[in-house]
Amino acid sequence: MQVRSTGETPSDTDVIRVAKLFHDDITLDNLSRPQLVSMCKYIGVNAFGTDNILKHQIRSKLERVRIDDMVS
Repeated sequence: MQVRSTGETPSDTDVIRVAKLFHDDITLDNLSRPQLVSMCKYIGVNAFGTDNILKHQIRSKLERVRIDDMVS
């Protein structure tokens, strides 16, 4: 996969393989407050509360989406 060096578009398989290397919790814990607020607004979650509350709400929403995807 030479996306950075050649600019080629990655295949769906490549994207899924790389995405599995990242865990939502680790990535979410490194976000700044403005990034957390933006993510909450983007996914339709109330953006009011402490950073930990925002992270919890985002994780809960993502888990609901995962469950919904498995059922569908």
